[in-house]
Amino acid sequence: MFFIIASSVLQCASEGFKVQSVEIGVFGTLAAVALIPRDDWITTEEVALAAGVDRTTISRWRQRELLPEPVLISGGRRGRSMRWPPDTAARALFLKQGLGFGYSFDDLRAALTDGTWRNGFRGVADQGT
Repeated sequence: MFFIIASSVLQCASEGFKVQSVEIGVFGTLAAVALIPRDDWITTEEVALAAGVDRTTISRWRQRELLPEPVLISGGRRGRSMRWPPDTAARALFLKQGLGFGYSFDDLRAALTDGTWRNGFRGVADQGT
């Protein structure tokens, strides 16, 4: 029973939220989890600014599965906003620079998928492109 509760809480934490409190109900079941957005996750505007591109470009790169899925946060009357993992800004900058250097989306996707993007363009060039 504890494992199920812990995995539910960990899943919430991995989806962009900090767990503020956990309430355990009768029979040891998970009754409620109070969640707040993680402070280290960034907005779409921050990702776009870091890469020097427009918000629509960030959206297109997400649709092409070049950026991770953001977490959608409801702001009530203020609408919805998205929060991105902290390394998304670096990924977006890598994409912009890579496209400027003439790499294809497939090359860049491969580097993002296997982690060689963290080595800069040396990692992409080592893949044989």
